Amino acid sequence: MFARVIPILRTPIGVNVFDYRIPEDLPIQVGALVVVSFRRQKIVGIVQSLSETSAFASKAAPIINTYGGYRVPSSFLNLLHWTGERTFTSLPSVLHAWFRELPKRLPAPANMEVPAPANQTAIKTSWTATPETELLDRAKQLIETGKRVLILTPWKTRLERFQTALPTSLCLHSEQNAGDYATTWQTFMRTPESCLISTRIGAWLMPFADYILIDEPENDDHKQDELAPRYDVRKMAAWMATTQGTPLEIFGITPALHVM
Repeated sequence: MFARVIPILRTPIGVNVFDYRIPEDLPIQVGALVVVSFRRQKIVGIVQSLSETSAFASKAAPIINTYGGYRVPSSFLNLLHWTGERTFTSLPSVLHAWFRELPKRLPAPANMEVPAPANQTAIKTSWTATPETELLDRAKQLIETGKRVLILTPWKTRLERFQTALPTSLCLHSEQNAGDYATTWQTFMRTPESCLISTRIGAWLMPFADYILIDEPENDDHKQDELAPRYDVRKMAAWMATTQGTPLEIFGITPALHVM
């Protein structure tokens, strides 16, 4: 058996996958994070598909190991392809921007379940004079019912304010070091009943959330302006809601033009 793997590294546009041989004693599933060899180094990648044959069978190196037992759902792979197509960025480069630098030491095996496909497609908006209060009240309600909640806000100052109101929540932002960043997303992935507050850098974790709550201030800044990939978090969230079925709720004072 062979696995088509998307490595987590920067590659030119069009260079997306590499074939690896699956050892007989290593069970591999689609979506699994795996450790593979790549140009004299070990890197992590995500299994996109499995096959009994490969055009590169004679040259395919074996998968070394799984990466801590982590696995992404099909909606994650769908979001990855959608983002790559919209931003004209290779799939490995998108993954590299999302995962950043992974710890060299293999993490402890994760006790996690891949989220089942959502069956809701509702997008709800709440335009009030107190959007932060409304968002926090809704988050507390969802957390109390055992839901995994992802809150996206454009600025770190607002993230810190939300965390004060939700002290048990996790936080993700671009100023974290590699170790704290990795620990945060790994904890969110393997904890069904949790809340993650993030700036736009954590939008890629939408497939792991039961509910997505977006904080939309008057002077919003939800567009990711890094060199690549450049995306709008709100469009990603709307796509997740309409095509993958993840419930989305938006909180603000007045509707922006794009809401229509």
